[in-house]
Amino acid sequence: MRATHQRTAGHWQTLLSGMLVVVGLTTAASACRAHTAQEGSPDEPNEVCQQQAHSPQDRIGPRRPAEEQRTANSFSQPWWEWEYATGDWMGGRPWLEDHGLTFEISYSADFFYNLLGGLNTSDAEQYRGLLGVSLTLDTERMGLWKDGTAFVSMFENHGTDITERHVGDLQALNNADAPDRTRLYEFWYQHSFLDGALQLKFGKMDANADFAAPDFGAEFIHSSPGFSPTLPIPTWPDPALGAAVFLEPADWFYLRAAVYDAEGSGTRAGFDTAFHTPDDAFAIWELGLRPQFDLLGQEDLPGTYRIGGFYHSGEWDVIFNDLDGRRRPRSQRGNAGAYLVFDQLLYREPPPDVARPERLPPAPSSSEEALEDESSEQGLGVFFQFGWVPSDYNEITQHYGGGIQYVGLVPGRDDDIFGLGVHHVSLSSQVQSLEERYSETAVETFYKLQLTDFMSIKPDLQYIVNPGGAGRDAFVAGARLEIAF
Repeated sequence: MRATHQRTAGHWQTLLSGMLVVVGLTTAASACRAHTAQEGSPDEPNEVCQQQAHSPQDRIGPRRPAEEQRTANSFSQPWWEWEYATGDWMGGRPWLEDHGLTFEISYSADFFYNLLGGLNTSDAEQYRGLLGVSLTLDTERMGLWKDGTAFVSMFENHGTDITERHVGDLQALNNADAPDRTRLYEFWYQHSFLDGALQLKFGKMDANADFAAPDFGAEFIHSSPGFSPTLPIPTWPDPALGAAVFLEPADWFYLRAAVYDAEGSGTRAGFDTAFHTPDDAFAIWELGLRPQFDLLGQEDLPGTYRIGGFYHSGEWDVIFNDLDGRRRPRSQRGNAGAYLVFDQLLYREPPPDVARPERLPPAPSSSEEALEDESSEQGLGVFFQFGWVPSDYNEITQHYGGGIQYVGLVPGRDDDIFGLGVHHVSLSSQVQSLEERYSETAVETFYKLQLTDFMSIKPDLQYIVNPGGAGRDAFVAGARLEIAF
């Protein structure tokens, strides 16, 4: 599939008109659902819309049990209440899931425009499309063996790169930007031991799916909330062959470690680089704590606090004054660094029944059931990131980032998500002295409208200070449309 990007004002007028039509139809659908709920049985449980991750790799399994999905996608329900845009395939999708095969098909469409500064504002619009298809295999449901999961995915992306053409920022304001390709992306197998306390995973993998990823940063479109730009981690668009081990002896503690091919590419399967010269490797480890705190009058608010480090065995160019090519370039064998990633839920909105005392249900029979009843997807979460690498052979040496995410901020829009984040990178002292480039800061805010269970639109604004370390401040506006088929 190939999309043609036309840089005209009419393109944006058509886009805006389409967005208004979609929002209008969704508002009518929401009103219809609310009317149906009022006329229905008060004891009928309400469905909670699942949140899509910003990349198909973040959802490798069914978002609902097959039994629930079979009901949700019945032809007796309106199309906008289906779990997926293509429904349950006349019962085929839940049947496949019952037998261990879960398909995920998604498409995201990004529309962005550089309104101010950067490299240029002339025809500075971007369309970026990304099609993702994945298959997850549950070996036990397939009647093979227990505790095994296999996964394979492919992507097709098309469009233009707004960072390279129009803004010139270092951190990449759109995490979907990549060379146009149709590729087999991941293929791996994971096996669990000791009731899930120990897991082994091997194959071609996106390392960012398992390391250095803030939970509350997943909905941001900017790249830095996904992982620190100081990390040369094998991730989009170039995963790599590798092996990983995950140890989780208790709910509040885990330890992870992995080794990947440092020469991995999204254009090849990886066997030609993983076992041939150069045999460079990327190793990473991460230790995580999951405490629960009592904050703002609420109990047991969960958090995840990670510390990690990496080592890359390849050669890195030393940054120095080469006197316009009169001095021979120098290189350094090996590169290492460290990172921190913190997530903390600060406020959890109570469920509707808890918020209205006159409708409180009977008291649970145990403290565990009470905690379960009080849980809610809505609330305020915060995340923080820090990354560091040596300055002699890394352009970016330090990264500080953080942000907030609120699910259900607007009354009556329980599944919408609001986000605000700031990310700052400092360039190495050598780059500062030789090129007079110093730092870059990106500020992003978005509001994700969950139009239906399978479709959302996310208006997004970004202001970038010193793109590239010394460029003109840029202001970028856009939106991301996501559909799960």
